[in-house]
Amino acid sequence: MNGDERVTSDELYGYDWDTGGVNDVNNPDNWLWYGGLNPYNPTDIAARDLIDPNFSSPLLDEFTFSFEKEIMDDFAARLEIFYKKSHKGTWYKGMLNSADPSVLETSANYYVDSTADIVNQPVYGRTKYHAYSYLTNYDKRNSVYKAAQIVLNKRLSNGWMMDASFTLSDWIINYEGEYINPQNIAYYEGGANSFMNSRWQFKFSGLYRIPFGGFNVSWIFRARDGYVFSPYVEEWAPGTSWRNVYGNEDGSGGTYGDQRLPSFYELDFRLEKTFMISDTSKVTLGFDAFNAFNNHHTLEMYNKITTTSTFEKTRKILNPRVFRFGIRFDF
Repeated sequence: MNGDERVTSDELYGYDWDTGGVNDVNNPDNWLWYGGLNPYNPTDIAARDLIDPNFSSPLLDEFTFSFEKEIMDDFAARLEIFYKKSHKGTWYKGMLNSADPSVLETSANYYVDSTADIVNQPVYGRTKYHAYSYLTNYDKRNSVYKAAQIVLNKRLSNGWMMDASFTLSDWIINYEGEYINPQNIAYYEGGANSFMNSRWQFKFSGLYRIPFGGFNVSWIFRARDGYVFSPYVEEWAPGTSWRNVYGNEDGSGGTYGDQRLPSFYELDFRLEKTFMISDTSKVTLGFDAFNAFNNHHTLEMYNKITTTSTFEKTRKILNPRVFRFGIRFDF
């Protein structure tokens, strides 16, 4: 920390990140963080953390509607609507004094210290470190999933079968003012619940028995919305550490999920032929092609704006095409 390429106990426990000075390592008031013990009496075995006596398991409200209609023999269409709301989630609040829920950490413990370059978002510092935790539930914070799906299903008959679906979905998180550290809350409020969250998805799978030669052809085709891309810069937040501050690179703020990687698709293909050896034994020869078109769709990009040499460069792609030949014995 002081540049000598060695971390000593005084730096580990007494280093002042704001001034660069070294404080008394024996005074717990100078420690940046600790937990699970009483620093003023480390041999004390009394519980340091507390659990809300009214603490309960998270709740999930769910509604599902489904309507199915047979269009022709062995062929049906189905409409599905989903609504799910997760609430009363687990909330760990900081507690200033051991086993004392009268002084719980709130967002008032944080203040705007500066404005992050490029993304033009506030950087929040922390006034005091709350070493202990109080386990409770959120009252209003929730996550809501809404989706509608059309499914077409053809059972195996006349030498073919099919299953196809198209889904539109929306999965967001609502903080409802229930948070401690305000950092990035404005960016995530009302945004996607996960980087994998897809606003749309299409799937088409099937099997066809070729009339001649005894071959079976099967496939799975998938297409979906691209993963979330979330640009950020790294800033020092006093009283905490280095923090990622998210926002659009033009300084317009934005919401998590606004920026996406390109949509992608993948086709897996299989061709097989079965030879009967006896009434109870058979041999199946198979050929598989995974990612048959060998598409190199981007799944992840470097998102640290200030690292200009790598920003928006591809970090992860769809696995390349794989061919597989196999033989299976059944007896």
